[in-house]
Amino acid sequence: MAAADVVCAAGLLLGDSLAGWVALLVGGAGFSGGLLAALVVTALWLGRARRNAQRITPAVPHRRAAVWAWFGWFTPIAWFFVPRQLVEDVWTASRRRAPRGVEAPLRLWWTAWILTGLGVLEALCHVAGVPLFRSVVHAVNSAQRPDAGSR
Repeated sequence: MAAADVVCAAGLLLGDSLAGWVALLVGGAGFSGGLLAALVVTALWLGRARRNAQRITPAVPHRRAAVWAWFGWFTPIAWFFVPRQLVEDVWTASRRRAPRGVEAPLRLWWTAWILTGLGVLEALCHVAGVPLFRSVVHAVNSAQRPDAGSR
């Protein structure tokens, strides 16, 4: 996505010329395509992680049906709270010995996601949000390994 940002910046510098508009179009398409690809990969992971969490601890309830792993990212208004609920439920079900509630990386990632969606310090929130979500994904994946209960 950084390349798309550079192309967009070049478009802004070129002003109202045809080259400027083309650069903005290409940069915007690159950014949108990258964001869409990231959302699809995240929805795939979240759907799989949710299924695993249900198998690991079937007694832990989930607030949303499995289909919301997809709809939650693309449904207006719902994208402000449904993905967080899904990730929080997966996190809780996957971490058997952890207390109920959200860990700090999840809270910080979700704050960065909401601020990005609202257009507040967008680039900084992307830079901060990606490693935070990566730590959430890593923690869930580690907790869902077959040997996780033996530790």
